[in-house]
Amino acid sequence: MIAVGRSYKILIVSSNFDRSEKIKRLLANKPFILIYAKDEDEAVNALVNDNKIFYIIIDYDSSDYNSLALLKKIKKRNFKGGVLLLIENFNDKIRKKIKFFESLSVTSLDREKDGIAYILDNYIRSFRKTKINIEVSRFVKFEKKLYVIPNSLKYMKPISEHLTRDLVQVGIVDKNFLFNVKFGIQEMIINAIEHGNLEITYEQKSEMLRNGLDLNEIIKKYSALPKFKNRKVYIKYLLTKKRALYIIKDQGNGFNWRETPDCSKSENHLLEHGRGIMMTKNYFDEVRYNDKGNEVTLVLNKKLIE
Repeated sequence: MIAVGRSYKILIVSSNFDRSEKIKRLLANKPFILIYAKDEDEAVNALVNDNKIFYIIIDYDSSDYNSLALLKKIKKRNFKGGVLLLIENFNDKIRKKIKFFESLSVTSLDREKDGIAYILDNYIRSFRKTKINIEVSRFVKFEKKLYVIPNSLKYMKPISEHLTRDLVQVGIVDKNFLFNVKFGIQEMIINAIEHGNLEITYEQKSEMLRNGLDLNEIIKKYSALPKFKNRKVYIKYLLTKKRALYIIKDQGNGFNWRETPDCSKSENHLLEHGRGIMMTKNYFDEVRYNDKGNEVTLVLNKKLIE
């Protein structure tokens, strides 16, 4: 349950009075201040005139306005809160159209109170946790860690969370940018495991994937081999007032990073090989390898918080 003590402004966008009233009933007895809009213009005006709106619920099945167009307008306004799309027939076509909106949840009005209230409760808990982490992170002046992990992907996401939770110290507070930083770290850990320690070539990996194996199965199979079973990935992390630095090293033979194809060039845009490295270079201020190619250093310099 949501703790009492603060009221959250929720904007409900619906052109259908009955459905709007149903949403209102489902959110009864919650610490919410409900604001209503019947179409795109009213919704955008509400956002312009009230910067305290915390969350938006869009009723997709109100056919008097274009929900997808409204989502684009909300994104263009750089709305920082969450958005919930109520839709009865959610399909792959709609999924592809809304992929551009990262902080979007989807459910059906038919799920009644448990569905909508549960999503809102979770969002608020996550918001509070993030806010506290940001406040505490401001007190960090210096941080240094060393992780030594086995060849398993199950530790990849938790470690990337640990490695990025104090980046407010170097001015990184935007959640989308933070997501990209985590992605870059994860890509380098995957490369260290599969191409470094386990010496799986891109051709071997592609062939095994075509034969129906998933990545976890491939890694598990190779990790059991005597040659590879004792190899580890070493991750050094250093955070100061001026920068965050990550050094990821495997115990493999390395690779010639100078020959990695540039996937930004038109002749290479269909290649998968090198795509993760290219994307990581877009997220970090520096990405550099040692001569052998079994160690990569990622650097984030301090950003100015707007």
